[in-house]
Amino acid sequence: MEVVVVVMVVSGGGFDFGVGGGVLVWVSVSDMILDRR
Repeated sequence: MEVVVVVMVVSGGGFDFGVGGGVLVWVSVSDMILDRR
């Protein structure tokens, strides 16, 4: 889970994107993880 948090922070540039950006990044990362498994 640590990796997911890091990716979210790096991709979102911190909290600049706000909740909306965080959700979009979360969904993108989740989809990638599900596809790999």
